[in-house]
Amino acid sequence: MWSLYEKLVEGIPASGPLVTAVRSQLWTMVATNQGSAGVAMFLPLGECPETEAMNSLVGKPLRRVAELATSWNFREAAVGMAAINAWYNTPANAMAMGWQEGEEETEVFEHYLPEMKGKKVAVIGRFPRLDTTVAPYCRLSVLERDPGPGDLPDSACEYLLPEQDFVFITGSAFTNKTMPRLLELSKNARIILTGPSVPLAPCLFDQAECLASSIVICPEVLANHEDTGIPPNRFHHSSRFVLLHRKK
Repeated sequence: MWSLYEKLVEGIPASGPLVTAVRSQLWTMVATNQGSAGVAMFLPLGECPETEAMNSLVGKPLRRVAELATSWNFREAAVGMAAINAWYNTPANAMAMGWQEGEEETEVFEHYLPEMKGKKVAVIGRFPRLDTTVAPYCRLSVLERDPGPGDLPDSACEYLLPEQDFVFITGSAFTNKTMPRLLELSKNARIILTGPSVPLAPCLFDQAECLASSIVICPEVLANHEDTGIPPNRFHHSSRFVLLHRKK
């Protein structure tokens, strides 16, 4: 179950960048002395206090901080995933994987809509506008840990995911440790990982066909976001939305 996290951490050089800033709130951010930054959503499930280890992260090697991704304290785990993304989610890495800096941003659900018509589609996580932009065109199931109107509880994944044509999985599933199982259950479907918490890591293409995430361009702007909900327009003042596909 830990192999996915181990691959992500092992891809960061032990002699790599140092952490210069940590912001542990709804959108957790880790910045480095190489100018990169990564984010991950912190979902406060249960007791997730700030720990003594978190108070001394500045100045530590990024790889050491990334190891927190395996913590069962989800505040620590979000910091670990943000550190992982500070390594992978950079313009240079995205371009090496096929992204072109000047290409137009594309919303991932709209991108797949023509192929999803009439298909069975599951979305892990309640994303905006699903009921109006996606549901009319397919057999949509939305799974949530805290279900709202029309949502299914996340435990439905064991029953539904093996039968789906498309499965979209929120990047926050890395933090709460459900990602390995969700990927396993979805192996018969076309898998898309989506959200700013998703690392742009080539190893994820072993199971997912698309990584829809973001690159932090201006960490200082993101650091000043108020945590009143999802930052507007996908962090558009501080980040770029990136859609990467597995090479055929």
